[in-house]
Amino acid sequence: MKESEIYFEVTTPLGVKIKTTKQYWTYLVNIKHPVMRRKEEIVKKVLSDPDEVRKSKIDEAVFLYYKR
Repeated sequence: MKESEIYFEVTTPLGVKIKTTKQYWTYLVNIKHPVMRRKEEIVKKVLSDPDEVRKSKIDEAVFLYYKR
């Protein structure tokens, strides 16, 4: 797999397609959110079937997806 190829893609209940490359996923789990390492399936499930979606208070263009 090339670094720029799509690693996974999920459509949210809002109809938004969220895609990530292997390169960006590696950055996320190594730099921003190490706790998410090896949790791709959980992330995909939360994005596709969240219990709650909230608009970010910091950036109105960002939506936050939550699952209990």
